[in-house]
Amino acid sequence: MDFVDIATEYCDLNVSNSESRSIIMWAAKLFDRRASCSVENLSPAAVARFKNETLKNAKGVTYNGYLRYLRLLGDFAVEHGYMEKNWFRCAKSAPLEQPLPKVMSDNTLWELVEYVTGNPQVCYPNWFWVSVIKTLYFTGVRRRQIVGILRKDVDLANQRLTLRSETSKTRRAWMIPLHTVVLETMQEMIRQSEAQLDRALLPEEPVFNICRFSPRFKPDADNHDYMRARSITDFFARMKARTGLVVGAHRFRHTVATKLCNPEEEAIEPDIFGVQSLLGHTSIQTTRGYVQTKPARLERLVDTLEVPGLMNRALSR
Repeated sequence: MDFVDIATEYCDLNVSNSESRSIIMWAAKLFDRRASCSVENLSPAAVARFKNETLKNAKGVTYNGYLRYLRLLGDFAVEHGYMEKNWFRCAKSAPLEQPLPKVMSDNTLWELVEYVTGNPQVCYPNWFWVSVIKTLYFTGVRRRQIVGILRKDVDLANQRLTLRSETSKTRRAWMIPLHTVVLETMQEMIRQSEAQLDRALLPEEPVFNICRFSPRFKPDADNHDYMRARSITDFFARMKARTGLVVGAHRFRHTVATKLCNPEEEAIEPDIFGVQSLLGHTSIQTTRGYVQTKPARLERLVDTLEVPGLMNRALSR
């Protein structure tokens, strides 16, 4: 039995999201190819072969991602009697550098919006992509959450957005307030969709669906009423290739967290717990990893230091 067989069985029983399934299946295929080891004969040597082959061309974070899914498959195989021991659990993750959070500057965001609005043919329909950019910036939601926003999730009267557990990475639901800009964006998106459909948007229908406005985009393979989350990733990849701007859907989450934890006014205390709630993180440590303290704030902090009295006397001698 190959690990692709285990992955297929695992996904059939436990995975409902098409993206998660494709990632797990890909990890299993890579292991079968690089380790040349059946499920029954899994050994530390086979795991080591996979690690060494993977790290020849991939970063540590990529290997660690594969290892995380292989550990799940190993647990599943042991639980169902396909093998005796999960050797993936004995393998350590690759050490990682801790880069700065992926924060986009105000100038980068301005140049991005300028390019999208100024190139309607390249970014068709550009009003749709501007709406995606605004929503990402003013909510901090993930790309899968944007494509999963249903009409019933948007409370225009109370300016609230429900983020359902089905679209959440942590399988939790929570509610966030809608900034005035996003409120207007949602209203326009609903209006455009209803004009295209020539009817009211149903409660169970998604608000964001590029497929309604452009035939070049393919719908989600599992549900043709939805656009693919991948389409958002591809859009930002095209923008990066055309403009040189380092942009991406997930970078908006880092940018929002950093902005909110570095208020411009000194009198305003940063509320990292509020940011944690907004982004839907289960751990404050995760939120801290998203935040980059701005140099100006560090400078103001350092400027509050004073030379202690006794040290000042010694220095003045």
